[in-house]
Amino acid sequence: MLHGSRQWLTGIGTAHGHASLHLGRTRLTLRPATPADLADVEQLVHDNMRPYLTDQGLSWNSEQFRRRFQEADNACLVSSAALVAFLSLLHADDHLHVRELQVSTDFRGQGVGTWLIRHAEALAGEHGHKPLRLNVMKHNPALRLYRRLGFRVTAETPGGLVMEKRLDTTGHPTL
Repeated sequence: MLHGSRQWLTGIGTAHGHASLHLGRTRLTLRPATPADLADVEQLVHDNMRPYLTDQGLSWNSEQFRRRFQEADNACLVSSAALVAFLSLLHADDHLHVRELQVSTDFRGQGVGTWLIRHAEALAGEHGHKPLRLNVMKHNPALRLYRRLGFRVTAETPGGLVMEKRLDTTGHPTL
């Protein structure tokens, strides 16, 4: 069973629960998503997923997205000016599931996705989850990132792949 706990961000990164990433002169801060973020997050996910949905003959379902947003543990990576990335996690009894990892086009290729996956790995370890799992569309360029970071395909779905990375209890990859 998958569920959000709303507790995984507490105390992560710094004394006040926020982790930071520096890209040149830009400081990005990972913080818990709030209901006020919903419109911006939905727009980012919609814009990023549109080509894959269209390719599979699917349409965007705002009601479903908003419901799923409420069910998960969500974080926004923000600059002083805007939403940079969105991370959504679900806790299961036997794994931590990365439901969404979305990076705005202006910040792709700069290590943001890698940093967020590493952050999820650390969270998984701190909460005793051994594998980290995610689903990815077969033609999504992020598939290369996930493979490079040690994820392995464990199953295929129509149009997509289920990937997993095994971790020890500290969030470090296992051999």
